[in-house]
Amino acid sequence: SLPDKPGSLYECLDIFNKKNINLIKVESRQVIGFPWNYYFYIDFVNSNYDTLQQVLEELKTLSHYFRLLGIYPTGRTIN
Repeated sequence: SLPDKPGSLYECLDIFNKKNINLIKVESRQVIGFPWNYYFYIDFVNSNYDTLQQVLEELKTLSHYFRLLGIYPTGRTIN
């Protein structure tokens, strides 16, 4: 979740842009019991562990609440 101020979401998404990380999905869900407050879920592709650590640390500093739900390997493509 992010501070309720203009540009909060942009600041977080810009971290990915600066590190040249491809976003796959951005989704928002309302926080139950707190109108106008949202959780944001972001799926992205990254193969560089050091870059990932930097991104996560930056996101933590900008967020009210941050939780990493998981790191998953890229699936294989079926032709």
